[in-house]
Amino acid sequence: MKLKGKIMREIKFRGKRVDNGEWTYGDYIEVTQKNHNILPKVKILNVKDNDTISIKYDLERIEFKTLGQYTGLKDKNGVEIYEGDICHIKNEPPWHPIDEINEVIFKDGVFYCGYRFCSINDIQRQNGFVLQDVFDIAEVIGNIHENPKLLKGE
Repeated sequence: MKLKGKIMREIKFRGKRVDNGEWTYGDYIEVTQKNHNILPKVKILNVKDNDTISIKYDLERIEFKTLGQYTGLKDKNGVEIYEGDICHIKNEPPWHPIDEINEVIFKDGVFYCGYRFCSINDIQRQNGFVLQDVFDIAEVIGNIHENPKLLKGE
């Protein structure tokens, strides 16, 4: 989508369906605190002369813990990167060498890969990569819901 010359990222979500455990993608809709859904697509059935539109939609109920937002970025292989994905970030010299496996998270309005706090000389600091800076050397290798052992190096 473009807005006065600026490209805006696509806003969409994914989650695992309650009924069959498969991933579904689309808009996130919270009906109640215990009823979380993805609206994968809306079908326009009929447009009348008076601009009345008939639509059909099917909500797909998801497990809330699997909900993840699309970052608007794709990894080095063209795979969409979502919150909750596990990425392998590898960079070779002459640049600063990096070889890490981290989870993609959203914090304070920013997508990170490997966000964590660390203490250096008794000063608390955040550590990790802003996803925007490393997406082109990142590779999605799984997600925390299906492959949590990847974060432990197993």
